[in-house]
Amino acid sequence: MPPLRALQAKLAANVRPNLGLDDARIAVVETHAGVAIEFYGSPFDEPFDWLCEAVSSDELAASITELKLRSPEDEGTNGTRCWDIEGLLRGSDFPRLRTFAVERNVPGNHNRIIVGTGSNDENGMLGRLLDKAPALSMLEVPSAPNFAFFEGPLRPSLRHLNVDAGYSHQGFVRNLASSSRFPALSTLEYGDFAEDYLDDYPSQTTPLEDYELLFRSEAFRNVRQFVLRNPPFDASTAAVIRAIRSERSFQMRLDKWSSRYI
Repeated sequence: MPPLRALQAKLAANVRPNLGLDDARIAVVETHAGVAIEFYGSPFDEPFDWLCEAVSSDELAASITELKLRSPEDEGTNGTRCWDIEGLLRGSDFPRLRTFAVERNVPGNHNRIIVGTGSNDENGMLGRLLDKAPALSMLEVPSAPNFAFFEGPLRPSLRHLNVDAGYSHQGFVRNLASSSRFPALSTLEYGDFAEDYLDDYPSQTTPLEDYELLFRSEAFRNVRQFVLRNPPFDASTAAVIRAIRSERSFQMRLDKWSSRYI
């Protein structure tokens, strides 16, 4: 049985008679361009392992154009909902993959969503994904990649990058400013470190000089829209940074939210 059909059969057999909100499922769209898959289920349960096994198989990996991951509930372990995508990276490359998206955090979540291993370390997985997906055009992830993401062959297809810092910004802004890997990047959305309940919260946000370096960099030259979530500075400082890119064709938006339980 082809891997996609086998995956669908496994998921169907795993569903309870009355479909529950937390039952894993997938949505599949097949076109002449390839296969788009959206997985809806817990990153901690067996169905996600089945997905990784099927998607990374030689037959299916070659045809996937879009892969989106989201979970049904605000669940996690020790306050963290961790998407370990190691299983996706063990098999074949993804020559047609254009979109890869993992659900991001929203106000009110009890559990911080990240991409990482059991130790909450991203461990270069997003860089390895990028190496296996040369046609990737849009990447959306809830935690920042490490330095490995910015090294390697050019990725001229990548145009839209949407990243949250998660538990550590890992030098994302500075690393991007110093990288020449994404010459066609046109849209950048970045959510800075937002664990503002920590006593040392300000020291863990991205340094102001990193933003200045980014705005002056060649890597940022083709970016036409920049969305900064939870900026670690006030509006007047943001205006100074914005003035570095003074052309009217460039748009910058600040989004700020805060949510906590007391």
